[in-house]
Amino acid sequence: MEAMSTDGDGGYFISTSQSLTAGLEGGANRMRLTHFESNGNAQATLDMFRNELVSEYAWLTNYTSKAPKFGGIDVEGIAYDPDSNRLWVGLRGPLVDGSTPSATGGHAVLLTLTNVLDGGGNMNTTLTWAAESPSFLDLGGEGFRDLYWDADTTNLFVLTGKMGGTDTFIDGQGNTNTMTQSCHMLAYNPTTSNMTFCLRLPQVPNAPTGATTTSEAEGICAITLDSEKKLLVVYDSKTHGVYQALDFPNPSIFADSNKAEGY
Repeated sequence: MEAMSTDGDGGYFISTSQSLTAGLEGGANRMRLTHFESNGNAQATLDMFRNELVSEYAWLTNYTSKAPKFGGIDVEGIAYDPDSNRLWVGLRGPLVDGSTPSATGGHAVLLTLTNVLDGGGNMNTTLTWAAESPSFLDLGGEGFRDLYWDADTTNLFVLTGKMGGTDTFIDGQGNTNTMTQSCHMLAYNPTTSNMTFCLRLPQVPNAPTGATTTSEAEGICAITLDSEKKLLVVYDSKTHGVYQALDFPNPSIFADSNKAEGY
């Protein structure tokens, strides 16, 4: 499992990464999109969702033979809006040229399915792609790590991260660092295409004390904690369950350039 979203009625969608392994091997268990009912039963499965992506967007064939950390196809975020019956699919890789997506560049790929569920709440296995799909978003040279649809603000909250590997970068104080970059969270309004920077999420220690390694933000969603809406951030630690609960971002506040934090 790589990405998950509720369907708004007790069920949920799960996507695997649609990626090859580091050894450039595939397999049906890596290529699935499944809709589950509220009881946990699989209602419908697309066993080769990756093939559907490539069939619809031929320029993706340029990235089918690459490992995910080197620019290959890698789905890491999905989000569903029951009101519009849309499912967004966010790719961590490849990063493409927004004008010529067959060429590599700095834009992240967001795909949009519509008419996802039929009137009985079952997933349509014949896919319908929205007219606005694909969208190529400038996420500061980063790809999608997770997506969360927030009906209250009608924004798609986007968790971003580097495509892979370590890199050299300059932080806000002008210091040069060689490590995996922090992740970021933005609010994207799919109707207006407005993008608002909300949060910077640095790496965190993998253990409460004595940690020698760090982990990155991997997933986001809204939760209710003490009767208040909060943002839950989970991290990709392989040794401990690492998470944070933060105040849920208000894009209308962060849209004020005097209060926004840059990359």
